[in-house]
Amino acid sequence: MANEEISILTLSLRTNLPDAQCKAYIQTACNFGLSLIDTGADVALAGRIRTFVADTARTTGLLGSCACSTPAELSAWIEAAGFSGADALAVRVQSADELERLHTNGVFAAGRHAKNAGTLGSVGVSLPADPELIRSICETVGDIDFIRIPLNILLLEKTPRLREAVRFAGECELSVLASDPFAGGKLVPVPAEAHEAYRTAPVPRSHEEWALRAVWEMQEVATVTIEPANDAQFQRACVFAETGRANSLPLRELAVLEKAAHAFPDDETIFECAQQIY
Repeated sequence: MANEEISILTLSLRTNLPDAQCKAYIQTACNFGLSLIDTGADVALAGRIRTFVADTARTTGLLGSCACSTPAELSAWIEAAGFSGADALAVRVQSADELERLHTNGVFAAGRHAKNAGTLGSVGVSLPADPELIRSICETVGDIDFIRIPLNILLLEKTPRLREAVRFAGECELSVLASDPFAGGKLVPVPAEAHEAYRTAPVPRSHEEWALRAVWEMQEVATVTIEPANDAQFQRACVFAETGRANSLPLRELAVLEKAAHAFPDDETIFECAQQIY
């Protein structure tokens, strides 16, 4: 999975959305050229979304995640979800012990085999924003194309070793798929000092756009996944994605981001969110 092969924004859909809302989101995603739709671990949802995508006559892949312990379970998940060469699958890994067990059991090798056979487009790992675990995966697993982690302005600012681990993943030629750019809702309300920092920026941007650009700025990040609160928020994100790029912000705007991130209080729930697997 090369970063230039996928759009920098990915739509995440979940089971409880009614069909009409799913179709509206998918149509917007296709109109803006988004290349992936995240359906999570729900194989039934993957089939449902694939049907809706087919109605748009666009080629949009699905991004799934599975908690598989053996190659047989991985193969069964791929078959049940109806995945193909346009789709990406992330194996969920919570800890170093689980990583070693899955590696020993041949789960990642099975994912590579599925890719070579054309039943997957790419295979990766979904894990917490744990710098040590990220490094372990980069150093020990040679059969994957990407890692998927929570990543947002607060984690990047308050966990410097996470930024280093993301850069290390890029050096190991792994794409980084970022989730939770809005920090589980912790970016609202915006502290007064952060508001003031944003106000001094040479280009006016909303707090949502700043949050997305903070993650897009990292060249290792291939795409940012959002689960929109409503259609208007998703439309805005798609517009922001048209100009979002790695290394695109001038020094003055990078300073704005840093000052704004400093203004948010340390909150243990931020780090609890970092332990989520998407």
